[in-house]
Amino acid sequence: MASLPWLLFLGLFLPVALAVPLLLEHKRVRDEGPRQIPVTTLDLQKRQARSTRRSVRRISDPKVMPGLTHLSTNLEIIAETEIGGNVVTQGSLTVGVGGSLKGSAKAKKGIHLLAKAQVFGNLISGGAVDLDRLSYVQGIVYSVGDVTLKPGAVVKGIYTDGKVNVYPGAEIVEDVIAREGVHLVVPTDDSRALADLESLNALISPEEFAEGDE
Repeated sequence: MASLPWLLFLGLFLPVALAVPLLLEHKRVRDEGPRQIPVTTLDLQKRQARSTRRSVRRISDPKVMPGLTHLSTNLEIIAETEIGGNVVTQGSLTVGVGGSLKGSAKAKKGIHLLAKAQVFGNLISGGAVDLDRLSYVQGIVYSVGDVTLKPGAVVKGIYTDGKVNVYPGAEIVEDVIAREGVHLVVPTDDSRALADLESLNALISPEEFAEGDE
């Protein structure tokens, strides 16, 4: 009679002990080889790729912007293109080499004028403003970030919460107010700086910029 509890225990435990390995084997994930990617995943990747390509809007036709234009993407005015009208964009603004905007612009993520680009109006930037060689801004630059003027760049005035970096040969015609000061950038290679100034004198004359004020 004393062995009866042990017999009952073994009778209950033994089937459970035998069943557990069988259950684990049944639940184990088996390698079924390469799986096909769901169509919905492929469609999502395609949409993301198209969205990336649309994140920069390039404008080359003056008819696109007859007046005030609001955009939610980055904007690029391609090289040697003249656009008329004011621009407001939630992205960044880039004016290509020799490009021209006959109006003012406001960009949330920064403004970049490439070499010989011109803006006949004011610039308002939520980021930095970079004015490349021989670029020209007829009006005032208002910027939250730093403003950089490369050799030969000309701007009427600057108001910024950051600092102003001025390279040799750049010009600020009227007032400049910079919370973090004005810094004169001196190239480490003096011979390169002299060559830059000589090339600027050969490329541009005061009359060229004066045409934009007429």
